[in-house]
Amino acid sequence: MEEPKTIVIAGACSDIGQCLVKRLSQKYLNLILLDQSMSKLEELKNSLEKSDAYLTLNALDWNNKEELDNIFENIYDEFGNINTLVSLLDRCYFSPSGSTDSAVECADMININYLANLALVSNTLPVMLQEDQGNIIALGERMLSLNDFSKGYIASKAALSSYWRELQRDCFSYNVQLALVRFNDPTIFRPINKENKIKYIAQNQPALLEQIANMLDAIIFQIHGSKINSISLG
Repeated sequence: MEEPKTIVIAGACSDIGQCLVKRLSQKYLNLILLDQSMSKLEELKNSLEKSDAYLTLNALDWNNKEELDNIFENIYDEFGNINTLVSLLDRCYFSPSGSTDSAVECADMININYLANLALVSNTLPVMLQEDQGNIIALGERMLSLNDFSKGYIASKAALSSYWRELQRDCFSYNVQLALVRFNDPTIFRPINKENKIKYIAQNQPALLEQIANMLDAIIFQIHGSKINSISLG
């Protein structure tokens, strides 16, 4: 039997992450799930009615690069390589027009949206280039008015987009696919400022979650047959 593909999902407990994990768990895969809360990861694992995948759970602090590096070292030791990295990290705070982000909120968005993604890529892309195979998928910016979202969020996503474009140029001659998923509908991922927690997708949008999960599933298994630089949804 062919060896199962190894897929890492960062932000597995987000709404998109849960939907994607439920789809992928029905396949013969090694699924490595990363998020900040082990209790939420275990809750997600227990919610799977049937799983043909081998699941590995890792809780970590996204701001601790050494911890992240150690997790990836263990992944390579156990599984040999990583076929796909899916980063669903997306931190956003609501910022009313005319207001500014607090230093704490701004640093949090830059750390999660930009620096954590850089750390994820640094642990996967060099090996993928060496092996000339792999996919890396991340969440890009939301197509919204500057008045709707925090300036720190927009800046962090702009930095990620610029970084991604340079990566795509570097990977052009390799069999490595990098894609950013962008969202056009302003109702998608609308942030709320409630106890500094972020509501990723309204619970009344299951069809949208399925659409996003279907698209990510297609990219992971390269159904489209060609390189995809960005995907717009909504």
